[in-house]
Amino acid sequence: MRFYPYILPKPPKNYSLGTKLSFSAGDDKAIQAGGAYFASGLSHEENWGTWTDGNALYATLWLDSIDAPIAFSLNVEKVYHQSQPVTIKINNKKVFEGVIENAEDDINFVFTPDKNFLCIEIEIPNSVRPSKVASSADKRKLGIGISSISLDRTTVEKTAKEAARQP
Repeated sequence: MRFYPYILPKPPKNYSLGTKLSFSAGDDKAIQAGGAYFASGLSHEENWGTWTDGNALYATLWLDSIDAPIAFSLNVEKVYHQSQPVTIKINNKKVFEGVIENAEDDINFVFTPDKNFLCIEIEIPNSVRPSKVASSADKRKLGIGISSISLDRTTVEKTAKEAARQP
């Protein structure tokens, strides 16, 4: 589904860089509930986080400022049934593409936004229904289990150091 700039599935929320968006039912209320930023693509919150539900997640948000490159971090807690290819687009520009093999495969990258308004699309095309692969009545379409997402300022120097460590 391509929704930027044509369809906004949910009005954007203000987001302060550095704020952790949590998807865990038991997290401290001082941490913002991540589900409030997403229009679709998430299952219900569990103690550890939430499953993605469907082939894509969609979020819209306003950044408080865009005075530096931004580090994006998505904490992966679980992978359902098989490795999952993941593509992330921000304002319809592909900023990440990779395969999530296991719970240690967090997603981290740096991007430079061109505006304060972000439409985030996270594609997980190989999501699967538990009822199709196991003896289960669960009709959700599960891909990866996530516990949090955060966006934070970073520096060009820090970005260069992180890129040098990548294989």
